Amino acid sequence: MHGPYPFPKFAIVENFFPTGYGFPSYTLLGATVLRLPFIPETSLRHEIAHSWWGNGVLVDYASGNWCEGLTTYVADYLSQEMSSAADARLYREQILQEYSTFAASGADFPLRLFESRSSPATKAVGYGKAAFVFHMIRQKLGDDAFWNSLRQIYKERLFVRTSWEDFRDVFVRTGGWDPAEAKEFFDQWVARSGAPVLKLRDVQLKSDASGWQATGSLDQDPPWYDLDITVALKISPTQRLDTRIGIKGGSTSFAIGSPRTGSALKPSAAPAQRGDSASAQTGSGGSPPPQKLIADPDVNIFRLLDPEEVPCTVNSVKGSKSLTAVLRDGSPREAVKAFKLLLEGLGHAGARITSEEEAEMKMSKQGDFLFFGLPRSEKLKSFFLSSPEDVTLSEEKFSVKGLSGADCLFLVFNESNRGAGITALYLPVSGTSSDSVLTAARKITHYGKYSYLAFSHGVIRQKGVWEVLRSPLQFDFLNK
Repeated sequence: MHGPYPFPKFAIVENFFPTGYGFPSYTLLGATVLRLPFIPETSLRHEIAHSWWGNGVLVDYASGNWCEGLTTYVADYLSQEMSSAADARLYREQILQEYSTFAASGADFPLRLFESRSSPATKAVGYGKAAFVFHMIRQKLGDDAFWNSLRQIYKERLFVRTSWEDFRDVFVRTGGWDPAEAKEFFDQWVARSGAPVLKLRDVQLKSDASGWQATGSLDQDPPWYDLDITVALKISPTQRLDTRIGIKGGSTSFAIGSPRTGSALKPSAAPAQRGDSASAQTGSGGSPPPQKLIADPDVNIFRLLDPEEVPCTVNSVKGSKSLTAVLRDGSPREAVKAFKLLLEGLGHAGARITSEEEAEMKMSKQGDFLFFGLPRSEKLKSFFLSSPEDVTLSEEKFSVKGLSGADCLFLVFNESNRGAGITALYLPVSGTSSDSVLTAARKITHYGKYSYLAFSHGVIRQKGVWEVLRSPLQFDFLNK
């Protein structure tokens, strides 16, 4: 895909302490990590790709480390794309969720300043955002021009220190990108921090003899980005009409038409339109009244998510700035050990474990709570009155999304009763062995993108993410 492998061999070397490094001709992985079942398709794949990007084409760190983002894109992301379009879309969503969770609140920085991962925020920017930047370049240039450009970079700059500007130059020369447009793109995505904040406004649906027309505006908060965004009218679960809208300023009006009668419609796309307003009218065919209007339906634009678009996950606990750790009253000594192990894995090794009585005094304050075991206190049990549907909890058993019979559950959700904060629960059911409790606690940190995890004897049985029900980029005509 990129060019010939540049070294005479490749070795996988086991280390006695946790590492994940790629070196010329070998990778150094910790013994514990190396035995995890998902490593061949994640970390190992990533480190092998560094043979081309980072150890082959070298990084000019003075202008920013691009190689982690590109390696993430061609290894981790591309494996999901090869699996299915749905898996690829989910991966892009998870990049946005991690950025919005870890980097958006004061921890963000420009890609040109990224050197290496030292925190969840630096990973969200240097790996996630950078990977998404390469994805947006691919969307602009097309597959052939994008991959040909990468092959050309590899050919020209093998074992040569390479900058973001060198990539831009080759994308212009080989990919046919307009130089001025390429410069503007790299200025807004590499040279400055942040991400667009987008929302639909004043959306209306009207009908006349010719069909249906959706109107409104697509707004963004300053600083403004130059973007080409797909806006889709969803006719049915499998049918939609697409148009491309180019936006530069704070508000861009649009009008999208859909014929009222005729045969079933298939998804369609129109060229990007620039200026203060954009409109599109379908051709022949027809459709029933549209169900939804969705901006960026395929998640191809890097942006800052609205809080309602970010489902609570293990990463939400990792990113908490005010976590209260609560141990169920009467828990055995082994529970304290497991709780400390869990907190350490979640990046809160310094958190003080509090009693239920202390936790009750903090209930009225904003903040996040992590419980080890269901609390005995009736006041604290109110945290779980708003637990998600399809979840039942008790000391003896639990069920989540139809699964029952597992022995350890980790669960994260929005605690709406207090109006703010997240609630997380690690629930080993009565009679679970200490080994199972410790093993599951140790593994939880590796499942950062999930909202719930169910284990049996330390083995993952079920995992999932809560569905996002609302977005400022969606308007539901049926439930407005």
